[in-house]
Amino acid sequence: MPDRFPAYITVPQETVTAIISSMSQAQDTHSDIPHSTTLEWDVRDDRTTAALVKCRKVLPLLRPDHPMLTAVLLVISETLSRRFEALGEIADIKDSIIFLGESLTISPSSQDGSIDDEDDLHAAALSLNVLGDALTSRFMHSKNSEDVDAAIDNYRMALALSSPDNPTHLQRRMKLAGVLFLRFNEHGRREDLDEAIQLQRESVSSSQTEPDEDDTCGSLALRLSHLGTLLALRYTNSGMIVDLEEATEIYAFALALLSNNDERRPGCLRALAMSLHLIFNTKGQIEDIDGAIDRLREAIRRI
Repeated sequence: MPDRFPAYITVPQETVTAIISSMSQAQDTHSDIPHSTTLEWDVRDDRTTAALVKCRKVLPLLRPDHPMLTAVLLVISETLSRRFEALGEIADIKDSIIFLGESLTISPSSQDGSIDDEDDLHAAALSLNVLGDALTSRFMHSKNSEDVDAAIDNYRMALALSSPDNPTHLQRRMKLAGVLFLRFNEHGRREDLDEAIQLQRESVSSSQTEPDEDDTCGSLALRLSHLGTLLALRYTNSGMIVDLEEATEIYAFALALLSNNDERRPGCLRALAMSLHLIFNTKGQIEDIDGAIDRLREAIRRI
């Protein structure tokens, strides 16, 4: 899984001004709240502790219906989560999850299940998604199965609240697939792997119909490669040759999308070679082992 919490945190200016007016401005944009001036600081910096103390002091002053309360809770929880990723203090991720839970108790989604306002939908989905991230981080640290179960539930709800044409929908679908894969590795539940494969298929399909503006071929190749890996894994667990054959075709397709000097090409070559080797072991056709050898030789040349 990619690092979800880089050490530097970027927060909307209007939120931080009411909490920490002394910090310097930086010109950046928060991915979830466009067109807002932002502040940026390193969560490993000593100022982070002071900032969190100020944030915690502000919370009791905000009435339950204050329009900024959810944003403040998210700022605190995201800062704690990123500091956990940077420093590994388990108390930080524990507190982050608590604050995220509080943000959901004031979200319209937790009251009667109905949300009509688009901003409310966005806020609820964002809180659920960030909570899923935090629970996944704690699971990776402690391996508590309750955390991975809760992360899956939160990612599901975040995905359900995201419209298919929203740019975050694809990302949330991929996160759900990733955490299902984690649970499969932990408990070996076949249904988790099946669902992860289906979600990854949908991600590939979305990438083909609505490609990214930047690095289109590389992004699609990476998603194809992930799908191939999941299919190959299911083959090793079930022995269904159709999964291995599809994985081989997908790896070949992904490889064709990458330029000769792409740094991701050697990894794709190795995956395709391994898949061809497995097919040779199953079918005994010499062209498959020849293909595996050729791909490995090319991968070695590019190291």
